[in-house]
Formats: sequence, structure tokens, C-alpha cells
Amino acid sequence: MRTEVIEFIGYSKREVWTFDLNVSYKPVLYLENYSFQTKESPRHRLWIRQTHWDRLMKRDNNIPSPPLPKDITQRAINYFVEQIKSVEVET
Repeated sequence: MRTEVIEFIGYSKREVWTFDLNVSYKPVLYLENYSFQTKESPRHRLWIRQTHWDRLMKRDNNIPSPPLPKDITQRAINYFVEQIKSVEVET
């Protein structure tokens, strides 16, 4: 399962964290990627990636490690808990 947590900083800046939950052997929450994005003005739709970090494509990273506040991690965990609670069991 995958989710994005977006934290807006005003109208023209945002931070995006992408989390992936793997439950095949041992439940693990991975931070897949992070990016800091800006746009020219509130009217523009296109977000431009300024800094980014990816767990698998390390060669393309332009920051050594992403910022990961506790509240962002908690929001991702809460999302996954709600998704798991809403799963229907068929017999």
C-alpha cells in the first residue's frame, strides 16, 4: 500500500513524502521518496521539484537525507490504519 503526505507551506511551496507499507514478512513502513516543490504563483498549476530524495534511485538524489518530522510519519500511519480497518472480509 502506498500513500502521499503533502505539507503545504503557503500557496507556492510544499513538501511531499511518499510512504509504502510492506506487510509480506514483517510489517515495515518505508519512506519511498521526498521532494520539496515550488510553483511561480497560486495561479500556476505546475509544481517544480527543487530538492528530492529517493530510496531506490540514490544516484539522482540532491540531498543526503530527507527531513522526516514525527507528525508526518504519524499521519501516514493513521492513513494505513484507516485503510486496514475498512477492508472487507469475504467468506
